[in-house]
Amino acid sequence: MGLLMVAAQLERDGHSIRAFDIDPDEEDIISSVTAFDPSIIGLGFLTNTYDKAKRLLAKLKRSLPRSKTVLGGAHSSSVPLETFKNLRPDYLIAGEGEITMSRLCKALERDITSDLSNLDGLYYWRNEAVSFTGPPVPIEHLDELPFPARRLLDFERYLTSPGIMRGYAMDKMTTIITSRGCPYPCSFCASNKVFGRKIRNRSVKNVIAEIRLLSAEYGIKGFYICDDLFTSNSKWVLSFCEALLKEPVKYRWACQSRVDTLSSGLARSMGESGCAQIDFGVESGSTSTLEKLNKKTLNDNVVSLFRMLREAGIRSCATFIIGNPDETEKDIEDTYGLAKSLKADFTVFYYSTPYPGTSLHTMALDKGWLDDKTPYSSGWNHRQACLPLMDAGIGRERLAALRRSMQNHFYFRNYFNIRNLIFLCSVFYSSLLHPSGTIKAVTTFFPVGRLDDLVEGLLINHRRHINIRAMSTLDHR
Repeated sequence: MGLLMVAAQLERDGHSIRAFDIDPDEEDIISSVTAFDPSIIGLGFLTNTYDKAKRLLAKLKRSLPRSKTVLGGAHSSSVPLETFKNLRPDYLIAGEGEITMSRLCKALERDITSDLSNLDGLYYWRNEAVSFTGPPVPIEHLDELPFPARRLLDFERYLTSPGIMRGYAMDKMTTIITSRGCPYPCSFCASNKVFGRKIRNRSVKNVIAEIRLLSAEYGIKGFYICDDLFTSNSKWVLSFCEALLKEPVKYRWACQSRVDTLSSGLARSMGESGCAQIDFGVESGSTSTLEKLNKKTLNDNVVSLFRMLREAGIRSCATFIIGNPDETEKDIEDTYGLAKSLKADFTVFYYSTPYPGTSLHTMALDKGWLDDKTPYSSGWNHRQACLPLMDAGIGRERLAALRRSMQNHFYFRNYFNIRNLIFLCSVFYSSLLHPSGTIKAVTTFFPVGRLDDLVEGLLINHRRHINIRAMSTLDHR
């Protein structure tokens, strides 16, 4: 979404733009980008795709030596100086990229790059030394930004089942962003490095206009709101729900919230407007662990909150983190007990991962929980990693065993329900049609023993089947 929003801004400026989603084949991307022969190449990535970005950047530099390279995204914004020095692009943009990238392109187009001091959050080389224009300034009026340029990708491929709502299979579902920023200081999160701490909302009118456009162009049936904290402004949310109720299309939608920002009245209004699920980062059943995470929440009323959602007809997703600073096995037992008592429709346990730019990362290095030479790679994927990166006392192998046992307990509840029956049958069918993908999913499952990893592999195989069938249909036409 971030890449497509930057692309939309540059298109508005009159530039010719191509967008590429590089997963999983890098070589095809190199030939495609080379054929386009761009003046500027922008690349955004996360910590767990750092090594892929590094390889890709090197290949692009060799293939297109005259093209200027610009880095951005979550990892670049979290540790900008380190990333800039190590990957050595021409430029790096920290924070929100739309306005700074727009101004940078104009400066390059006019060949006036001797002084770029008026571009916020920009790193560049000046006389072989690093120059930095100062901290990024968040974009105050988000309505001024164009809608993401989704048409630059084969966007229908992103609308296939199961969709982004966990445990709720649904096609024609996309993602939207209605606000940026989060004021909370959770030690494990670096979102503020990109979007800042001040929450800025788009207007309800602007968001509804984007939803209408998505309905007209792609026939969407639902959407997932990717805001860090959608329910921060209850007045805005109520206005949004009222506007949705007036639309001729009845959408199903989902969002992320905090357990201390949702009232029964607000939940009821959200449910009436089509909210099908709310995701919560509950994180832990231990008060001391929550304090260590700087979460600023208590679990006193969490069980009643999840019960209230069931009464309102809204599904719930609860995510938890284990392997936290100074956490004991008793703390993890408390987390497991809380998870079972919540009876959420979807429950997930993640490893505590000290991402660069977070206070948890600083703590992990200071206390020796993380080797400072640990390379940025796919091992930083807190959800699918075989072992946790950080050992804060329990031991990595023991932590993996605890997580496996807890996650497998929720396997059937997470994935098997009557509503998903038709979709599950289609997954089974694609597994028979493409046995190589099925075998890969099974062989990936055995080393870790987590049943959710097996499901993830089968879903990837299913999506590949859908895409092959779609391409076959297009070729036939």
